[in-house]
Amino acid sequence: MAGSPPKSSKRNSLDKWRFSFYSFRNRMKVVLIIIFSIFILTASKAGLPICSLQTAKQALPPRIFAEITIDGRNQPVLLTRFLHNKAGIFASEFARCYFNTLDPNFITDSVSLPGLIFWLYFIYRLLIFRKWFVLGIIVLLPILPFLNFSISINVFTYKIFAIIGLFFLISKPTSVKLKLR
Repeated sequence: MAGSPPKSSKRNSLDKWRFSFYSFRNRMKVVLIIIFSIFILTASKAGLPICSLQTAKQALPPRIFAEITIDGRNQPVLLTRFLHNKAGIFASEFARCYFNTLDPNFITDSVSLPGLIFWLYFIYRLLIFRKWFVLGIIVLLPILPFLNFSISINVFTYKIFAIIGLFFLISKPTSVKLKLR
């Protein structure tokens, strides 16, 4: 009895090394994630002007004096005190410090330009899927430098959020059904 000849080993070796389009696409996603993550992580550390609780307290007397002297002598004292009070000036200094940390130039310096795009996409995805807890963290994060914490905490978390946004953007999109109310 003559048996059938064994299947060629050539075909088995081709199947073994066959390169499918799906695995190529996944590998390219991994390569893109690595390249953009390197850009994000190697972005130079951004700096902000010194802005803390102490600097806000130090800014009170000179600003009150400068703003009161601008008003002139004919303005009623009650109106002057209402417009130029400590709480208003302190709130103004706090807002300046807070929004310096959320400035797009600062975020771009922290995470690079592609990182800014991924960071904004991360915020967009959080808004779409209504992840209010993480959005609350992003809203409360700029308070830390005002309370004398290091700015590197903000820079590091911005980089993490940019890399997560990169994963969201490159990963397979999920269908989102928006409910109209």
